[in-house]
Amino acid sequence: MGSAPSYITKRNDTYYFQVHAPNGLQSKVRLIRRSLRTKSRRKALALARIWWVELANNNFQWEDEAREQDQVLARGKGVYQRLLNHDQQTRYHNGESDPLAVDDFFGSLTSIEQSDLEAYTSYVNQPPLYQSDIIPDICEPAGKAKSGHRDAEINTLLSAIQDSQTQNKLAVRGIEETGKPLSQLLDSYIREKARKSNPVKLKMDKGLFDIETEIQRLIMFVGDVSNDKLTKKVLKERYIDQRAELPNSLHRKAEYATGKQTKKDRLTGKTVTGKNGKPLTTPVYKPVDEIIEVARNKDGVTFHSARTINNEFGTIATFLRAMEREGLTEKGLGSYLVSCMLEQDEDSSVISFTSDDLKQLFNNETYCEGLLFDKPHRHWLPLISLYHGNRIGEMAMLFVDDLRPFSVEVNGQLQNIWGFLIQRNDERKQGRKNKQSARIVPVHQSLIDLGLIEYRQQLIDSGEQQLFPAEEPNSGDNWGNNTSAWFNNSHDGNTNHGKGYVEWCGVQKHVTIDGVKKKKVFHSLRKNWITQAKRLELDPDMRREITGHGEGRSLDVHARTYEDNYELWAQKQALDRVQFDLDLSAIRRWKSNKT
Repeated sequence: MGSAPSYITKRNDTYYFQVHAPNGLQSKVRLIRRSLRTKSRRKALALARIWWVELANNNFQWEDEAREQDQVLARGKGVYQRLLNHDQQTRYHNGESDPLAVDDFFGSLTSIEQSDLEAYTSYVNQPPLYQSDIIPDICEPAGKAKSGHRDAEINTLLSAIQDSQTQNKLAVRGIEETGKPLSQLLDSYIREKARKSNPVKLKMDKGLFDIETEIQRLIMFVGDVSNDKLTKKVLKERYIDQRAELPNSLHRKAEYATGKQTKKDRLTGKTVTGKNGKPLTTPVYKPVDEIIEVARNKDGVTFHSARTINNEFGTIATFLRAMEREGLTEKGLGSYLVSCMLEQDEDSSVISFTSDDLKQLFNNETYCEGLLFDKPHRHWLPLISLYHGNRIGEMAMLFVDDLRPFSVEVNGQLQNIWGFLIQRNDERKQGRKNKQSARIVPVHQSLIDLGLIEYRQQLIDSGEQQLFPAEEPNSGDNWGNNTSAWFNNSHDGNTNHGKGYVEWCGVQKHVTIDGVKKKKVFHSLRKNWITQAKRLELDPDMRREITGHGEGRSLDVHARTYEDNYELWAQKQALDRVQFDLDLSAIRRWKSNKT
């Protein structure tokens, strides 16, 4: 055979091999075209030569064989994905695979499925080709005059083939681009998050800084590696398996750092300054192995709770999934990280108030005499949380027009239901925790009986816009700090002793149960509602809708007489069933003054 012609073409900066099957050959495909997966003309020419020889030796049937091989690999990949899913679903709580479950899976495969899976795994894991596997005739001893030329040709051919194999393996993993360090992916992710939340956002807020901190923790463990180097094995061995050993309050302990650096805003590139105008700094940490070793040999070190670590896993998983959609990280890393979340006590460190605790909080002189009427946020927010199970920030951020009547059709008649409208409003700095937390919550009849609607009207008459004017968002647009601080730590305004309204009422804030330290704080009121709703056997979906938990169904706030409003009516009936062992008649009803 003569020298192999180099049939290459270029499209979108990538070279393709293209050839017409010679006349007289019974080839089903007349035009054969396949991507060479390289932008290098030199490698493209070398690889095209190999493919030409292969085609010629097989009477130009290679394309058909390749198509059949692709079908086998596609089926094998499907079986492999089923295996991964089965493995994740049957793992032990500590993240280890169940070998019996894996054996059961293989036992359920047909002979064809086993063959396809073997072909796929062999293809993905095949070692690089060597000279003798490709062109044995070139590898034979040759004259010294040609040895340099032959070596260069061999190296070029090997480089082209290995590059093609690498690109194929990356494609199987879902990676379209390589060579991007994780810090660069984090930078683009923060910018995209900012653009989606507010296209004209000029600088990072607390929420974005929190996200940055948690993703930087991943980089702290695995290193600022290239995006294609982050695999499940790396993620598990370097991050997941060691994360629980990272000590708490890392940024406050000098022994874990080598120095400090100025804090930068990824949106502006400028130094971040505090309220006093001085530049803020962040620690430059020691290698994570050194930090863990120091923590192991130090007394009194505390570590993050399972809940905190799982929240971090969730943030990083969202980041990895976003990068996966861009073809920048391996498929399934985010889902794998979620599957490795730690077991945690459902109640975490916060527990509900007892029945006696609630009486001490609400059936006392403070509420019976209306001593908090001059600070309505402190009077109303604990009651609202107890009877609705909401997060404090959701109610503290409301404006007067967010407490409104909703018209619903019930049994052919229109009825008005008072409800809280919880939704996102950037102009008002109102946010939400998740998609399900945007919702309508009916007002509990007990709150109406205590004068909540009259309180609203008083605000309207005085020209107020916020439902609780004393509450303001912090730098991260988080609401409720005024009331939660008073309730938990500083009843008299003195934050040094940490004595809040809870302890002032005689409730024991810190308790130990089965050797585990627990606490009773404002968030305990939400747990009281959830616990009571479960005891009353309220529908789980309805509980999630009312409290804004994940997996709940959100309501259409613009609906009037449709099915969603019937659900609102049903929620109202269910909500009013949730009662506590309190004498509400003893609590002073709201009036514009105390007389």
